[in-house]
Amino acid sequence: MRPYLLSIGSGLLVGVLYGLMGVRSPAPPAIALLGLLAMLLGEQGGGRSSEGSSPARR
Repeated sequence: MRPYLLSIGSGLLVGVLYGLMGVRSPAPPAIALLGLLAMLLGEQGGGRSSEGSSPARR
């Protein structure tokens, strides 16, 4: 959990600094980030186990 909090904290700090400097962030648009979040949530909720049943892992 700690790496996630550090990541969020550092991202917020850099975002504030960019805002204070009046510079646009090089981050992708929010819609792209929401798509990535949805992919992660789908992967977690999709019932995929760490063992996997992919033919590439057999």
